[in-house]
Amino acid sequence: MGTRDYIMSQSIGGVTIAVRSLKKGDGELTQSEQGKLVKSSLDNLENFITVSANEPSLALYRIQEHVRKSVKRLVDRKLANESLNENTRGAIFDTEYALDAADNIARSKTAFKTVNSSLKNAIHLTQQINHSKRQSERNAEY
Repeated sequence: MGTRDYIMSQSIGGVTIAVRSLKKGDGELTQSEQGKLVKSSLDNLENFITVSANEPSLALYRIQEHVRKSVKRLVDRKLANESLNENTRGAIFDTEYALDAADNIARSKTAFKTVNSSLKNAIHLTQQINHSKRQSERNAEY
C-alpha cells in the first residue's frame, strides 16, 4: 500500500493521525463514515488526555514529584543560609563588642590623664626623696 491508501488524516495537539481505508463487514466504509469514526476517536483521545492531565490524583502526584526533586536543594539552601546567619550574628556581636571597648577607652581618657599626672607626681616625689637622702648622707659625712 502506498501513501494514497491513507484516506483520512487529522492533527490534534501536534500529533497527526492518518487512517487507512477501514472495512465494514464485507464492504468498505465511505469516506464520510471514516471521517466521523476518526473524529470520534480523536475526540475520545483528546478527552482522555484532558481528563488525565486534570485528574486531581495525577496533579498531586506531579506536585509530590516536584517537591521530592526540590526539597533537597531547598534544605541545603536553608542550612547554608542558617550558617551564614549564625556567622553574621557572630560578626555583629564582635563588632559591637569592639565598638563598646573603643567607647570605654575614649571615656576613660580622663582617668588615664589622672593616672599619668599621679605617676609624674610620684616620680617627682621619689626624685625629691632620693635627692633629700643623698643630701642628708653628704651632710652626715662632713
